[in-house]
Amino acid sequence: MRNNVKIFGVLIILLLPHIVFATNYYVTSPTEIRNAMNTAQPGDTLIMANGVWTNAAIIFKGNGADGNPIVLRAERPGYVILNGTSTLRISGSYLVTDGLRFVNGYSPSGAVIEFRWGSYAQHCRITNCAIVDYNPPGKSTDYKWVSLYGQYNRVDHCYFTGKNHAGTTLVVWFPSHPHYHLIDHNYFGYRPPLGENGGETIRVGTSDWSMEDSYTTVKSNLFERCNGEIEIISNKSCENIYRYNTFVECEGALTLRHGNRCTVAGNFFFGNRNDATGGVRIIGEDHKIYNNYFCGLYGSSLKSALPIMNGVPDSPLNRYFQVKNALVAFNTFIDCRYTMILGAGEDSELTLPPENCTIANNVVLTNYKIITQEDTPINLTWEGNIMQGSSLGISRPDGITLDDPQLYFAEDSLWRPESTSPVVGAAVGDYAFIIDDFDGQSRGQTLEVGADQLSNEPVIHRPLKAVDVMPEWMKNPVPVAVRILQTGAGSVTLDPPGGIYEMGTEVNLTATPDSGWKFVTWDGDVTSTENPLSVSISDDMTIRAVFAEDAPARYNLSVFVFSSGGHVELDPAGGNYFEGTVVKLTAVPDSGWAFDHWEGALTENANPDSIVMDGDKMVLGVFSQITRIAENDNQQFENHLYQNYPNPFNAETNINFSIRTSGKTTIQIFDVMGRAILTLLDQYLTPGSYNLSFNASQLVSGVYIYKIDSSDFIAVRKMIVMK
Repeated sequence: MRNNVKIFGVLIILLLPHIVFATNYYVTSPTEIRNAMNTAQPGDTLIMANGVWTNAAIIFKGNGADGNPIVLRAERPGYVILNGTSTLRISGSYLVTDGLRFVNGYSPSGAVIEFRWGSYAQHCRITNCAIVDYNPPGKSTDYKWVSLYGQYNRVDHCYFTGKNHAGTTLVVWFPSHPHYHLIDHNYFGYRPPLGENGGETIRVGTSDWSMEDSYTTVKSNLFERCNGEIEIISNKSCENIYRYNTFVECEGALTLRHGNRCTVAGNFFFGNRNDATGGVRIIGEDHKIYNNYFCGLYGSSLKSALPIMNGVPDSPLNRYFQVKNALVAFNTFIDCRYTMILGAGEDSELTLPPENCTIANNVVLTNYKIITQEDTPINLTWEGNIMQGSSLGISRPDGITLDDPQLYFAEDSLWRPESTSPVVGAAVGDYAFIIDDFDGQSRGQTLEVGADQLSNEPVIHRPLKAVDVMPEWMKNPVPVAVRILQTGAGSVTLDPPGGIYEMGTEVNLTATPDSGWKFVTWDGDVTSTENPLSVSISDDMTIRAVFAEDAPARYNLSVFVFSSGGHVELDPAGGNYFEGTVVKLTAVPDSGWAFDHWEGALTENANPDSIVMDGDKMVLGVFSQITRIAENDNQQFENHLYQNYPNPFNAETNINFSIRTSGKTTIQIFDVMGRAILTLLDQYLTPGSYNLSFNASQLVSGVYIYKIDSSDFIAVRKMIVMK
């Protein structure tokens, strides 16, 4: 016994150098993450402190080992919230990122999450993470939310929703390939229509690399109202698999846009009779579409349930390759407005119809025409199909049986065949690779037509709901984040502080302006001028405090002269004034002209006149021309002021006068109390006879006196205004 103990002790001593003890690093900043990764070893964990990480450019770079990764995780999943311009870059191998939330921020450059930093990631993973409403100010700004580079990487159990700007949500990038990426068990939520290309939810590859193999698998994801553009998923490479996904009311289609040899199997498409919802669009060679369930898809043309496209002769990589050798088999189509379109998109460019394709063992039940043929396929094989609709749409070939498939609406809300249905055991042809149905139940030796095999085996695959794929921490109430932005100079305090709160928490926001500034308003998810402001937090929120310089407002005074005849002088000069400034306006007529009246913000005849600046204002000065009746250097003129005519008058009258001596001449209007109220003329005149037109529209009815004062002549007369 003692010898055994000695041997055991020796073994422990010998093994000690080879035992690896994992280390936990508690990190509170991107710098601490980078420093920790300088020493982190396989099996180590970096724990990000709970709280709001603002403008955090995180670089997670290092190398774990197979079965012993380095993990970057939230202290508590869902309680690490990244906002502002926060981003994540992953580089190295066997790295796992877990439990992070990107909320109400935007990426200043590149994707929000990229699997590269200097070099591409290999065998890396993001899981249990969320990106929500991570949008720039303008929707035309293009960046992706997740960019997959490298090989053997995985994105799973993540939550993506609210993307409203240009750029695909998740992209698999070349040139490194094959990729062997796995995108599974994620929730892709509402994405509003972008109105242009670039609104895909997933894109695998690019047109210029589309003939290369990717071997990416997209499976068991839920796509709900992903309406960014016509291509919900855009396949642009070869050998990819799209399996067990659920599409709910997505206004587009899973589009095999470029590339060959892809598989679309076991997916559920629910359109809920939305007239923009589609299924699978086929372009290219050797694709297999089987075991899919299409229901209530009411889209037309390229958004129909199954459009098989025409191709372009000698197509460049970015156009449409001819469909060849496509297999469409064992699918179920229920209540689709346009179930199948053959030769879809046929026009003067897309002239090559589908060739050598097989449509086999599908079941169709609809109240509409089943098949729309826009071009005649070449060597198309029909076999084992059972269909019922308002009409077939083509001459019935062998391989299509028009019969009631006897489907019933089951407890799981799927249309399934009755035991007496003609689809039971009716499948024909050799499709040995199809070993199970859309439930994941084995097909056995005798196969049913359609996606469903009658079986008592447990159902493995069902239409997905959000709870099936979302991060675990989202299945329970999680804290919400308040992001504070500001315009102008000032600060905002939160009480209680922190920026992360349980739902329903009352938070007091206090905006404190810097010296020389004032608080104006709150905007964003809250609109109010109250300060402090109490807010009940019920969701992630972005609130902006708007500050403005605390100085009197400034207003513009715009002055114009009607036609011509003079100018207007301002005192003080400038045209832009602080609120409350009193500006004096003086109309100065040119020679041979007289000031008549103001229009705009001033409506009297007083000259000069004044105006108080309490807003932007416009004033128009109107001058009238003095008409010289007679002029002769040898003629002698007498000083005389004639009676105005007409008199009495309503609005306009004429005043004639003559002077015998050159000099400054004024004509003024007085009321009966002797107060000067208007100056009609004030300028230097030479000897002659003159006519002055006077507009009295601003005067009230009554008796007025007009007076001339020249160098050696003063005279007055009476005029009567009658309105």
